[in-house]
Amino acid sequence: MEKSRWYDRLFGKRLIKCSSSSNTEDFDLVPTAEVLQEASYTGIYFSFANINRQNDEFVAKLRDLYDRLKGERDGDSGKKLEVVQVVMWAHNDNYGDFEGSHRESLVGLPWFAMPFSEIELKTRLSKRYRIKSGVPTLVLLGREGTTVSISAHEKLLEDPSGTYFPWRPRPVDKVSSK
Repeated sequence: MEKSRWYDRLFGKRLIKCSSSSNTEDFDLVPTAEVLQEASYTGIYFSFANINRQNDEFVAKLRDLYDRLKGERDGDSGKKLEVVQVVMWAHNDNYGDFEGSHRESLVGLPWFAMPFSEIELKTRLSKRYRIKSGVPTLVLLGREGTTVSISAHEKLLEDPSGTYFPWRPRPVDKVSSK
C-alpha cells in the first residue's frame, strides 16, 4: 500500500484552482499532488473570508512574490513557490453565507486553496501552526513538508522583493553579532 504524501495529509487530495473562475460558482479542482510535487516551497496562507481584502497590502505583496518566483520556475533558481490558501472565519456575530464568502475570497487569485468542505483538515492545520483567529498568517514549508518559517507573513512585509526568500532563521552567531 502506498504511503500517503505529506501534502495529501495536510491539504486533502484536491485543491481549488482559484484562477480557474471569474465568478464564484465554478472553480476547477486539481489533484494536490499535481500542484505540490514539484514545488520547492509551499506557502500556507491562512486568511479570513469575512475580512475585507480590497485594501489588503499583504495579498498584493504575496501575489507579486508569487508571480516573480513562478517566473523563475523555468530557470535554475531553486525557489519554486506554490501557495495554498486556507480560508477561515474570524469570530464575530455575523453568521452569513460562509461558503459564499469562501468562494468570493478566492476569485482572481493566482494560486490554489483548500475546498470549503475540508473543515476538519483546516481546523487541524490552524491548530498545528497555532493560527490566531482574525490574523492572516503565512507559513512556509520546504519540499518535504518541513517548516521553514512560521512568520513568513512578517518576513514578506519586511522583504517584499523576496531577496532573502525563503527567510530561514538566521544562525545564532549572525544574530548575536548585530
